[in-house]
Amino acid sequence: MNKKKGLIIGGVAALTVVIIITFVIVLTNNGKGKDKNSKETTKDTTSIETTTEIESNTEKDTEQTTEEETTQEKTTEEETTKKPEEKDKPSEEQLAYREVLKNQIFEVGYDSYKEAYLHMLQVYRMAYEYGDVECSLVDYDGDDISELVVEVNSGITMYTYKAGKVYKLIDDWGYGAGGNHGYEYIPGKQTIRNYDTDYAGLIIYETYFEIELNGDEVVNNQKVLKKIFFDDVNNNGVPDDGENIGEEYASYYLDKNEITADKYSEIKAKDEYVMLSGALGLYQISEILEKPDLVKVSDAGCREAYLKTIDEFEHELRIRLELDDEEDISTSYALIDFNGDDTLELVCQIGACTISFYTYEDGKVYQLMDERGWGAGGNHGYEYIPGKNIYRNEDSDSGNHTTSYRKLNDNNELELMYYIVVEWGEYKKDEIDRYYKGTKDGEVEITEAEYMELIIEGNFRLIKGWYSREEIEDCLQ
Repeated sequence: MNKKKGLIIGGVAALTVVIIITFVIVLTNNGKGKDKNSKETTKDTTSIETTTEIESNTEKDTEQTTEEETTQEKTTEEETTKKPEEKDKPSEEQLAYREVLKNQIFEVGYDSYKEAYLHMLQVYRMAYEYGDVECSLVDYDGDDISELVVEVNSGITMYTYKAGKVYKLIDDWGYGAGGNHGYEYIPGKQTIRNYDTDYAGLIIYETYFEIELNGDEVVNNQKVLKKIFFDDVNNNGVPDDGENIGEEYASYYLDKNEITADKYSEIKAKDEYVMLSGALGLYQISEILEKPDLVKVSDAGCREAYLKTIDEFEHELRIRLELDDEEDISTSYALIDFNGDDTLELVCQIGACTISFYTYEDGKVYQLMDERGWGAGGNHGYEYIPGKNIYRNEDSDSGNHTTSYRKLNDNNELELMYYIVVEWGEYKKDEIDRYYKGTKDGEVEITEAEYMELIIEGNFRLIKGWYSREEIEDCLQ
């Protein structure tokens, strides 16, 4: 099993504001050479359930990263001498996930389309290199559930969600060659149009698709308008030598039936169409899906306490930065359900990658994190599964990777459950991978199977600020 593959996929995301850890894994070096053969770990699953990708690091739950921790990335001789076909050839694991993506219905089991789409994007991340996949969220049919558009190598696939299942409405429709201009849709109208030409524009096709669900069946109702700019004397549908060409010789068709020019103009769509395409990267769409909803806090004591916490947070920041009350400060906020109780937790963020994290109980605010940073030195950030009281931090360099799990204990502290480490053998003389489990009582070596059993799966979300102070204050008033 190629456990190294996954480390390269997310190599560009660690230094961005919009890192999504579940879907993008980042590697940095200590100046000893780039991790040239990434590793990927999977488990046998039912339906399309996938495992969370794990790498290794010698540091245990990095509490704060600094600019000095970032290292210069180098390319090894082995990497630079690889043949192009060796670099581009998908791994066996990638091919297996691509087979999964050929299904028409995916029983993901989530009661939220956001969770379901995050699951689908995880499968895509396992199936393709990071840069090969682009995505969009679109309103195809006008209901409250967005459709997910995924574009891979000029092939469009579109999904919709219903009752714990993801349905494939469009299956890898290609475009860009042979006069095919791509696919457009009218937002909310359940209509897609494809514009295509043949014979240097002497034949123009406009195909209209109305795709809908009938139970579990995907029904595609379509009609094709065709206009030809030649006198088709022998009625073979193609321009031949000796046949007159020009607008004056035009004829019109609906499917296979000839129609008048007036009927053609009547049917031809006049609505405003927009392109159906993948406009953003995996991690950007993941961030949109992970953004928590703005929820109004009902507990008056909690509201008052969090408003005071925000005031103190910004006041101390202004003093430290020597800013007056009129100057803008780069802060953002979120209210999240970390542990599934009746009280939301407060996230206060400075800039792109530094957070403080708080919880409230019985009239008192408890600080869980104090200006923790991520994004440098291989630290992937701090994540949670909504309502599950699970915290995860991943930290990696070119030779190893550490994943730490914590929970909120009865003393309102993020208590270490355990951390797991994998050390890649390629960086050792004996080339043997080694695995470890650590607790507050120490660290022991474990088997790969034991390591895999310790991996906690789920759609982890980044603990970060999403909203302005004004938006959060509206929820706390």
